[in-house]
Amino acid sequence: MDIDPLAIHLFTAVMVAYLIAQTIKMGIWIYKEKRFSLSLILRRANMPSAHSATVAALTTGLIQAQGISVLSVTAFVFSIIVIRDALDVNLGIPKNSKKISDVRGYIHTPLEVCIGCLIGIVTACILV
Repeated sequence: MDIDPLAIHLFTAVMVAYLIAQTIKMGIWIYKEKRFSLSLILRRANMPSAHSATVAALTTGLIQAQGISVLSVTAFVFSIIVIRDALDVNLGIPKNSKKISDVRGYIHTPLEVCIGCLIGIVTACILV
């Protein structure tokens, strides 16, 4: 079975974007909290959004490699759903909600999502 070089480049770009976002997230948390915890690797929210970085890298890489194709359009739609979901959850929470502290651990601010997307786009542009 032959392995498509494009698949390797796309997978690499997606994983590198995710690792960059998670490393930045860990660095910010360590700087603020002055301590390290292995649970940081799996943190779901805070700066930047690893989900946004991942889908942006995938979509950007596909568009670079294939142009506008069925697969790149599908990836774009998937990316919009992931990013919009993160923003809707955040923007849809009432400001005076008692549960805001419970929900905050799982949501991103618009800035966190934008920075995540930027990391994904730049990573894909460099690696694909």
